[in-house]
Amino acid sequence: MMIQTWKTGLGSWPSRALLSLMASGLISAQAQPQKVAQGRQAATAGSAAALVGTWKLLSVETRMTDGSSHATFGQNPEGYLIYGSDGMMSVNMQWAGRKPFASGIAREASQEEKASVSDLFSGYAGRYEVQEADSTVIHHIEVSSFPNWNGVQQPRIYQIDGDQLTLYNKLPIANSISYLVWRRVK
Repeated sequence: MMIQTWKTGLGSWPSRALLSLMASGLISAQAQPQKVAQGRQAATAGSAAALVGTWKLLSVETRMTDGSSHATFGQNPEGYLIYGSDGMMSVNMQWAGRKPFASGIAREASQEEKASVSDLFSGYAGRYEVQEADSTVIHHIEVSSFPNWNGVQQPRIYQIDGDQLTLYNKLPIANSISYLVWRRVK
């Protein structure tokens, strides 16, 4: 199974290291379950079909060009990444143990609570294309929790080892490369 490519508007890279990561997960790969299952059986580790499905976030490590590193979403981040057989993708990530808003209603949250969303959650969705020759997946972002990413393309190198997927940005962003490790949901 080949994932088709889609063209979308170009944009610039944001400079914040935290937002160089990814996120948002609303579109299901369940739309064509037989096609997805058939594609997965025929997929090789570096193929576009091998990406299709739902992935649970295991870790996010940001490595700075000076050699230092940190766990960007804490030691136990939470999140899901979904690649649909229809060429759509979605990802959501957050710090584990985020505290509920005091009011229980998002629009009534304090300014501090609202600001914490930007620091502790990241999400986006849109189309994706796979370039198997160099193991690159390009996320064509259509909606994002960081509005500067709307209309932007985010290329990621992907590596698949069994049920584990590692994604990382192709070029340093804000003097860092973020490595996201995911496990396939079965």
